[in-house]
Amino acid sequence: MFTLRAAYYFDNRWIAEMKLNRVQAFGGPDTTALLFGIGYQLDAPEGRGPRARPVPRTTNVTNNEVTVMLGTTILNSPDSESNLAESIEYCRGLWHYVDFTASYLHEGGHVQSRRDGIAAQL
Repeated sequence: MFTLRAAYYFDNRWIAEMKLNRVQAFGGPDTTALLFGIGYQLDAPEGRGPRARPVPRTTNVTNNEVTVMLGTTILNSPDSESNLAESIEYCRGLWHYVDFTASYLHEGGHVQSRRDGIAAQL
């Protein structure tokens, strides 16, 4: 797997990022993904750019967080049918370095690519 990442750090905590992932599977299909995103640094950095050291934590990092995500699924077929994909996620810090996350995911409407389910992570 190869990853190439470029990020631009604005003066006001905002970050623009582009990432290229390439997976070469021996004996299987190779994949390439190009991702674009924006981010916001919740803790103000000392200056422009990435942090030199992580912020010291004395309490749980995560309180109660809810994330809603929307996207598109594209079926790998000659017609490349696409559908809306949605997810909702809840995250809660349990201890100093331990979080619990539960999520629901709904992808696509075609029989070949439809996925619905829940996931949990500790």
